[in-house]
Amino acid sequence: MHSVPSFIVAALIVYSLSSTSVAAAACLEPSSRAAVALPVAEALQGFGAMDGERFAAARDRAATLLPCLTEPLVPAEAAAFHGMMALGAFLRQDDAAAVNSFRAALAADLTYALPRELVPDGHPILVQFQVASSLTSSIPIELPDLSPDSITVDGGPATSAPTDRPAVLQRISSSGAVKDTVYLPAGAALPSWAPPTPLVAEPLPADHGPPVLLALGAGASLAASGACYGLARRAHGSFVSPETASGYPDDPAALRTQANSLTWASIGTAALALGLGTVTVVRW
Repeated sequence: MHSVPSFIVAALIVYSLSSTSVAAAACLEPSSRAAVALPVAEALQGFGAMDGERFAAARDRAATLLPCLTEPLVPAEAAAFHGMMALGAFLRQDDAAAVNSFRAALAADLTYALPRELVPDGHPILVQFQVASSLTSSIPIELPDLSPDSITVDGGPATSAPTDRPAVLQRISSSGAVKDTVYLPAGAALPSWAPPTPLVAEPLPADHGPPVLLALGAGASLAASGACYGLARRAHGSFVSPETASGYPDDPAALRTQANSLTWASIGTAALALGLGTVTVVRW
């Protein structure tokens, strides 16, 4: 498995703030873990069948039922939900959101994997999965003590929640009853029933003058990332829609390889741009 530089994490944090989330409707009736698991599994089948409408309907059903849970989730179920959200991000061509959702799935359950009968070797989404599996760290925020209630994150007891990837939070009473369930996209604020613990700001470093070369390097890297991203999206679109392929009408493997390579290049140069940009801002 390829390793990914740690500074790519920072790039994904910034990109994830603009990711799209699924809004859940008000609860009409309580739901069980099994009731949520069914549409999650249906969404996976829809994705494997390349049936976008089937996938979207099942995903929306699962997202509607999740806040109405009356039972605590287990980690494998939280992982499956995050995996479903990753598939949705892939379909809307949001690579960063797909990576972050896969990170959430793997953090909840290290054994989480995409069924190869639905997602065969060489599928473009495996690039996002591979990147996610290489990013094991996260940036947490401390959760308040709600004794006698407790808070679980992605099906497990927790004293903190991630800020750089999605998470499912549940408030559990001392008797084991579920009081609240909420899906938090990456970068979203904690729910009102779990206000964050105030943080102490770190002092800024001393001024070293404007690093012009770093700024120029960041700009060049960002431009290269944009170019790679545009080419990757074009190749990705051709792969998922073979009838529109240009130049590879009889060789989808070439399109797949091209899309994967350009996606890696886009993520890497974007991370480099963000790293240089961050240093520039700090030192300016």
